[in-house]
This record gives sequence, structure tokens and C-alpha cells, in this order.
Amino acid sequence: MTRFKVTNGTNQCLCLSPDSRLVAVAAESTVYIWDITSSNPHLVETFLGHTDNVTSLAFASSSTLISASWDESVKFWKIGTLLADPVVNVPGSTPITLPLISSISIQARDGIAISSDTDGVVKDLGYPS
Repeated sequence: MTRFKVTNGTNQCLCLSPDSRLVAVAAESTVYIWDITSSNPHLVETFLGHTDNVTSLAFASSSTLISASWDESVKFWKIGTLLADPVVNVPGSTPITLPLISSISIQARDGIAISSDTDGVVKDLGYPS
């Protein structure tokens, strides 16, 4: 058994990369990426950018991760650099209270990324190329 220690909060969600080389773990608003290919797993990336708890993680590829948060944002991360800014929260169209994003899913082969929120709405997020 391997234990992954995080510096803030408790683990809330996790996922395994398609090539089984990386594990992504969310603790509060931070996402940690570990390389698990050796007998001594090590932290390779820490993603900061959400302002509230991360609720869902999904790998789009072995080097691209999507995270959703209670801060009403979805972020696309490239291992090594930020790929895009939040997809939601368009200025001028944001209602006074937004539903919380509860999950995300990806079909990278077809270029589809979707989210669902606490109001039961499913949205096509687009997929950065």
C-alpha cells in the first residue's frame, strides 16, 4: 500500500492517468500529481488556481487533467503548464447564485468534455486542442 501525504486538507477525489503512470489527488482547492512508476512514488506537480474545494478530477490524456470546483470553475491543466483559464463564469451572464459543479467527464478521442452541477444541468465545456 502506498500513502500520499498532502499539505492541506484531506483527499477529496482522485483519478489515475490512462497510462497508469500518474495519480491526481485533490485536497481542498489544491491538485497534486504523483508519479507512481517506481517503488518510491514522488510528487511531480502541484496545481493551484481554484478558490474552493475541487469536486472532480479526470485525465483527458496522460499529460492533461481537468478539474471542477465548488468555485464554479472548470480548469484544463497541462502537466507542466496551465492550458486554459476557467471555462465558466462569463462576465455579464453570471446569475447571482450559481449551482456548484459536482462532476466532470471527458471523451478525449471525440473532443468532448462535460460537467454536471447541483441543479442537474449538464454542460458541454468544449475541449482545448
